Amino acid sequence: ENKRLKQHENLQENREALRISSELKEMLQKSDEQLKNSTRSSKL
Repeated sequence: ENKRLKQHENLQENREALRISSELKEMLQKSDEQLKNSTRSSKL
């Protein structure tokens, strides 16, 4: 019973970690685009 509880907790933690990592990826992509845009505009 204790083991199953632990596995359930791990599952929830993994889901949370996945959600966070996907959010981080989106943020990175956005900042990457902003960087590209700013470097492009500074060259003008």
